[in-house]
Amino acid sequence: MKILTSIIKIIFIIIFMFLILGYAQMFIPVSKSAIAKGYHFYSFLAGSIIFLILWYILFSSRSGFWSTLEHELTHALFALVFFKKIHNISASRKSGGHITIEGGNIIIALGPYVLPLAAVILLALKFIIPGRFEIALNFFIGYAYMFHITSLIKEFHHQQPDIQKSGYLFSFTFMIFWNIFFFILFLSTVQLDSGHFGKFLISGLNLSLDLFLSVGKTFLTIF
Repeated sequence: MKILTSIIKIIFIIIFMFLILGYAQMFIPVSKSAIAKGYHFYSFLAGSIIFLILWYILFSSRSGFWSTLEHELTHALFALVFFKKIHNISASRKSGGHITIEGGNIIIALGPYVLPLAAVILLALKFIIPGRFEIALNFFIGYAYMFHITSLIKEFHHQQPDIQKSGYLFSFTFMIFWNIFFFILFLSTVQLDSGHFGKFLISGLNLSLDLFLSVGKTFLTIF
């Protein structure tokens, strides 16, 4: 069983590596498209910058509770998605966080490192709140997204039990790809238009596939 698990992980590591290389090429076109949205993009950027300033001045030494709380809540969310029973959950600034789940899997373990929970919730509100509030909402999405990024930088390290249990290389490639995915999601929806996100999603997938086929042809030529 361990051998099969290792083989599956290796396959996914290779898949994630090609997806990372493919979707990384979307950074510039996605950014250009977002900038063209004017105030919709600049409000998102302003929220991100203001969080960074506040984090540097105030939160860097005292934001542990909120990042820990989001971390544990994200574990809990993925546990519910996979119908796992949650026995207890706790979060505190001094002792950190803890959650006890009946059963588990890699996605539950690594979920907090890839899902910007607060930012995704705010993004979902775009479909409910009238369009005239979209620019203001973008500000808070940018703020929440940067909260996720600073938490990720602080929490993602080799001593994390979640990462040790899931495997370093798998965790790293899994984390990189899904964070690229959400970066594209937020920038391509600064002005709510799912068509833009779909276009970039398909383009990134095609670039990844082209790269895979190119490497495959080169490999077959050599051997």
